[in-house]
Amino acid sequence: MAVLLATDLTYTLQQGSQAADPRYSAVFKIAIAGGSTYPGGGIPLTRAKLGCPAKLEIFQIEDAAANDGYAYKYDRTAATIRLYASGSGTHSHGFVVVGGAASAATTSVRNAAGNILGKEEAANVTYAGGLDSSTHGGVGLGVLTAAALAEIATTATVAATILYARVVGW
Repeated sequence: MAVLLATDLTYTLQQGSQAADPRYSAVFKIAIAGGSTYPGGGIPLTRAKLGCPAKLEIFQIEDAAANDGYAYKYDRTAATIRLYASGSGTHSHGFVVVGGAASAATTSVRNAAGNILGKEEAANVTYAGGLDSSTHGGVGLGVLTAAALAEIATTATVAATILYARVVGW
């Protein structure tokens, strides 16, 4: 599969942009063609197509229209757009059945040690959150470890998307 190139980006100057001597400030709609793989180092930008052939001072992504789960960031050193995705965090809960708790015979939990968690009475019982699971039973507190953003792999296929960015330079 082909790697995404600078020529796979289409730049459209948006209304309200202005040129000021000696600096240029503009908003561009940038269409990224999909179907190619993510290039190592990020998606290359063409400064001249952004109206800043000499120096791209500021490139600020204002809106990423895609709902692809990626964070789009500008790499000033390489003049590229890098795509980041959330790594895989972990999330778990435990269900606590408290032993030795007194209750009426028909509403007590039966066979909690096997593959069945039930009671004799026909009506269901919902455990209300907020109680101390160590003394009342129920869903124990889970641990969610936040995952850092990581740049996507160069084997990932980039979907077509639209970005809006403010540029300043000359």
